[in-house]
Amino acid sequence: MESLKKLLLLSVLATAEADFTANCPLICKCSWAAGNKKAACSNVDLHDLPKTLSTEIQILDLSNNSLHEIKQRAFEDAQLINLKKLFLRDCELQTIHKHGLKGLAIMIQLDLSKNNLKELHPDTFKEITNIRWMLLNDNQLETLDDGLFNNLPILQKVDLNNNKIKQIGVRTFFNVPRLSNLKLDHNLLESLNIDTLSALTALTSLDIHGNPWKCDCLLQPLKKLVTSKNLCTTPVACTTPDIVQGKLWNELNTPDFACPPNIVYPATGITIHTYTS
Repeated sequence: MESLKKLLLLSVLATAEADFTANCPLICKCSWAAGNKKAACSNVDLHDLPKTLSTEIQILDLSNNSLHEIKQRAFEDAQLINLKKLFLRDCELQTIHKHGLKGLAIMIQLDLSKNNLKELHPDTFKEITNIRWMLLNDNQLETLDDGLFNNLPILQKVDLNNNKIKQIGVRTFFNVPRLSNLKLDHNLLESLNIDTLSALTALTSLDIHGNPWKCDCLLQPLKKLVTSKNLCTTPVACTTPDIVQGKLWNELNTPDFACPPNIVYPATGITIHTYTS
C-alpha cells in the first residue's frame, strides 16, 4: 500500500512538472529551482518576451539579451503575472513604459542592472508593491524624480551605483519604511537635500562614495546624519571647494563644511556716512 502511494505521488509530481514545462521554448530551460518554477532564457538572442511560457512561471531570467524596451503591460499581456523574481540584467534596455511592469503584484526581486536606462517615469514601480530588492546599478540614469520609490512598504534594498545621477527629488523615497540599504556611490552628486533621506528611518547602510561632493554649508546636514548614524562604511571624500579637496568626511568637523560669506554691496547712488567720536 505504501509503495502504491509513493508511485501515485511521483506520478502527480511528474504530471505537474510536465504541465509547466510543456510549452517551454526550445531556447529556454524550464525547471524547478528551490521550490519555484523557473524559466532560464538568458543569452539566447531574444528581442522580445517569450510567448509560450507557462503562466505558472515564478522566476524568469532574461539576462544578456537584446530587448531594448519593456512595452506597456508587457508581462500582463504575456500572462506572466506570477513572477516572484525577474532578471533583466544586461539586456540593452533603453526604455521601460510607465505601465511596463503592470500585473507583477507579487514580485519580490527585480534586476535591471547593466542596461542603458537614462530615465524612469515616477510611476514605473507603482504596481510592484511587494518588491524587496531592486538593482538598477550600471545604467545611465541622471535624475530620480519625486514618486519613483514611493509606497513600497517591503522594499529593503535599492542599488543605484555607477549611474550618472545628478539630482534626487525630495520625495523620491517616500513611504518605504523598511529600506535599510541604499547604494548611490559612483554617481555625479554634488549635494543632497537631507529631506530626501529623512523619512528612511530603517536606513542602516548608505553608500555615497565616488561622487564629486561639494563640501559646503548646504551639505552640513547630510554630513551630520551620516556621521551620527555611522551609515557609511566606505570613506567619503570632498571634491570641492579647494580648501577641503580630497579630504575625507570623517577627518572634518561640521563647521569645516562652510560657505563663503555673502557680501552685500550698497545700491548705486546710496551715500554711506561714517561717524567718528
